[in-house]
Parts: sequence; structure tokens; C-alpha cells
Amino acid sequence: MKEIEEKKFFTVPEAAQYLGRTNSYVYQKVSRREIPFYKPSHKCLLFKRTELDGWLELSRVSSDAELEQAAAAVVLNPKTRKNGK
Repeated sequence: MKEIEEKKFFTVPEAAQYLGRTNSYVYQKVSRREIPFYKPSHKCLLFKRTELDGWLELSRVSSDAELEQAAAAVVLNPKTRKNGK
């Protein structure tokens, strides 16, 4: 895994390994255009490591504690409440 993490671009099997998923999962995301990829030739798919990292970060789900904290901030902030009530 060390040598994969040092690469700038991944093939499908390398991207799958990096993501901890199967090749089929990666192909499925490509076919749905849900994951960023490059296609320099007809049969070659490549994935930029930094873009895979960014894609993973976009799919972060907030914890219950974070959601409760955000909700409390909205409720307690008079500027976010309608008509100042």
C-alpha cells in the first residue's frame, strides 16, 4: 500500500485498493460519473489520488453530536430566527 499512496495516478485496481473497494465498485462509480476519472485512451481509466481524497471527503456524514451542536447554534442565534422570535 505504501507504494500506491506515493503514486499520483491510479489504475482501476489501484484505485479500488486505495479506496478499500472492489474493481466492480470503481467501474460502477465511473459508469454513473460519480467519481472523478481520466480516460487518456479508449481502454485506459486513471484516477488522481488527490481527487479521490477530495471525493471521499465530500461524502463525509456528520455525527449526531455535530448535528445537535449546529441545530443548537441556529436555535440560540436570534439572527437566524424569523421575526426575531
